[in-house]
Amino acid sequence: MQVLLILTLLSLVATNIQLAQRQSLDRSVSVLMRGQAREYLLGAEKMGAQLLYFDGTVTMPGSKYDNTKFDDLANQLWNGSSTDTDTDTGLIGPVLLGQGRETELEQGMAMVQVTDLNRRFNINWLSDQNPDADLMKSSFSRLLDALGINTALADSVRNWFHQDSGAEYLYTTKEPPYFPPVMPMSDISELRLVDGMTDDFYDKLKDYVCALPVDMRLNVNTASAEVLQTVSSSWTNDNIQKIVDSRKDAPFMSIDEMINTVGFTEDELKGLDEDMLTINSDYFLVHAEVDLEDRLGRLNIPFYIQSVLYRDQNNAVELLSRNLSVTPLDNTAVSETNTQTQVNIN
Repeated sequence: MQVLLILTLLSLVATNIQLAQRQSLDRSVSVLMRGQAREYLLGAEKMGAQLLYFDGTVTMPGSKYDNTKFDDLANQLWNGSSTDTDTDTGLIGPVLLGQGRETELEQGMAMVQVTDLNRRFNINWLSDQNPDADLMKSSFSRLLDALGINTALADSVRNWFHQDSGAEYLYTTKEPPYFPPVMPMSDISELRLVDGMTDDFYDKLKDYVCALPVDMRLNVNTASAEVLQTVSSSWTNDNIQKIVDSRKDAPFMSIDEMINTVGFTEDELKGLDEDMLTINSDYFLVHAEVDLEDRLGRLNIPFYIQSVLYRDQNNAVELLSRNLSVTPLDNTAVSETNTQTQVNIN
């Protein structure tokens, strides 16, 4: 009887030791894989920066553009073709997450997406840092209307930025209570905190807005028809459609060319602020996915990164923010804004 008891205890001890070793091994593999994934993701970020640098410095043979930082180069590099950049999607060539060319890794796959942010409405145009914030509130209201969103949200967003608007008292009644920061947003996910914002509204809006410095300009070569409606209340749907159709053949080389091509009347040009428009882009979003194999050889461990890059007039590319906690369906995590800070994948 004692022998059986001893054998039972030894079996339990051996089982616990084996289980502890397996858990320790799994933890070690997880840490190693996360570290490896982080390096792959940072490499994808560098790849996006390099692509933007080439786009601003190299003119491909046979290109019809005399290098105006318009992104035909990327399309040829990634797709092996000489077709135009897809200006309707605002993507630099077909480098699409889940749709573009996959890069095979030693232990998995990687995909990279680079999105032009100058095609979006800058939500920080409604902040007090912009002297024309009240005018931009009307512009934002037109975007909301085009997207089927309650236009009263434009007032809520403006009040979020505006000091002494009385909005701070409204937010203290919420659970939990909080205060509007009364400063420009660092990420569009902050819109979720604005009174009146719903999940449905946010899902409709998130691909049409960005949160960037107030001096950002709107790229008429890549902005969607919905975003172009924010430029001027005098522009008709026909004007906007002509812009979209004309740039399919070749990008506008200047704002004057766009105006002449569309044939705006004097009334349609009233109130137009050309200083808020541009024909190329300097802010970009790099979104990459890395799928690594687990120790059983299965591709089921995805990792993601989302980085905002700025390209200056000298084609130097600077990292503005980095976010290693996004997913394909959710880009609402808080971003890393210090480019020197080390980020751990949790």
